[in-house]
Parts: sequence; structure tokens; C-alpha cells
Amino acid sequence: MKNYDFRELFKPGIGNIEIINGKQCIPLRTIDDYDWYIRFAGEDRLTFNIHSSRSAISLSEILHKLGHPNPQNGVIEKKSINLLMNFALPEASKNISYLIKNEFSLDKSPQFTAYGM
Repeated sequence: MKNYDFRELFKPGIGNIEIINGKQCIPLRTIDDYDWYIRFAGEDRLTFNIHSSRSAISLSEILHKLGHPNPQNGVIEKKSINLLMNFALPEASKNISYLIKNEFSLDKSPQFTAYGM
């Protein structure tokens, strides 16, 4: 993941774009979707049960993990949802925090709302 990818995610687009808002849900359909969810939610892989798990996650939950100030009203281009989901993983937010620390010569890494690094 390159450090400029996160900035591109929120860059305004031109033209006819499809967006989703914070109140909409993103379905969890595939094994890859559930693999992402296990990492996102900090679930235990050994005890996680797909059949009794949820079948979708709201965009606002993902935006909340990224520290969005008003996740219920947040929006994103539909084509960017997979990239956003990758940035919402704990390992990605730690990496982003590290990049911000280095770019701005901070003494310590900034903390995202939900992860507390």
C-alpha cells in the first residue's frame, strides 16, 4: 500500500459517480469478505463461525474506525469501497499513523479514534 492511496480515496471525482453513504450496508458474501471482517473486528479465526455471523457491515462502522467525525453522514464512491476496507484494517491504520508521524516529524504516532495505537 502506498502512502498516496489514502489521499486519493477522498479526492473528489468528476462525472457521474455512484456513491454509498454511511447508513448503507456492504454485504459480506465471500470467504475474502469474512477474512477481512475477522481482521477488522479483531475476531478469533479459530472460533469464528460464518454461519452465525453477520451478513453485512455498515459503511459508518468502517468510517468510525478511521476516525470520521460524522460516520453516519459520510459518503464514498462505490468503486473505492474495497480500498477503504483495506485502510480500515488495524495493520493499515498503524502503517498510516507511522507515515503521518514521519511526514510531519511528530514525536509519536497519531491515534485513530477506534484503534488507539
